[in-house]
Amino acid sequence: MAIAINGSGTITGISVGGLPDGIVDTDMLAANAVSSGKLASGVGGKVLNYSDVTKSDTQTTLSTSFTDITGLSVTLTPASSASKFLIMYSVFCAASQNVYSTTIQLVKVVGGTASDIHRGDASGNRGRVTAGHWSEYASYDQFNSAVLAGQVIHAPSTTSAVTIKMQFRTNNHNYYSYINRMEADGDDPTSGRAVSNIAVLELAA
Repeated sequence: MAIAINGSGTITGISVGGLPDGIVDTDMLAANAVSSGKLASGVGGKVLNYSDVTKSDTQTTLSTSFTDITGLSVTLTPASSASKFLIMYSVFCAASQNVYSTTIQLVKVVGGTASDIHRGDASGNRGRVTAGHWSEYASYDQFNSAVLAGQVIHAPSTTSAVTIKMQFRTNNHNYYSYINRMEADGDDPTSGRAVSNIAVLELAA
């Protein structure tokens, strides 16, 4: 078939493989023009974006409502509403010896609206949390502490900026909960300081 250019700009008569190598380059492809179905087997499913933070300073709270762990949040803008987030967190926490309960939760913020993610089912008056550190009461245990860590797959289902952050609380407003330190905080090697961190990876669908 002869190659013909009609009046509307359409070219006909070109057979498969008829274009010279290199004539179609990256600049000629429209953004997001290549779907996953056009990729070779094993290609795709990659990490599109990544952000992480480490908190090394300490923080305390007397709040029985969840409060932000300052400096322990990351913000990513998904490339696609089909993307998923792999969230990895590690929080060092402790509680006063008369309380023995510090709980944390993951929160997603989109467009100024916050919502809890990855927490337990509702059950009576029990708290719905992502993770917690509970222990028996004791007359003396100022060194009681725990590392709360985990991994979560979450689908933000948006292309707007998404902030993932950590919050914590005490179960009694008369007694502190601590981040990155124990209740015992003497200036000696037995009173340690620790770090907490959160990392978020955007995964292609």
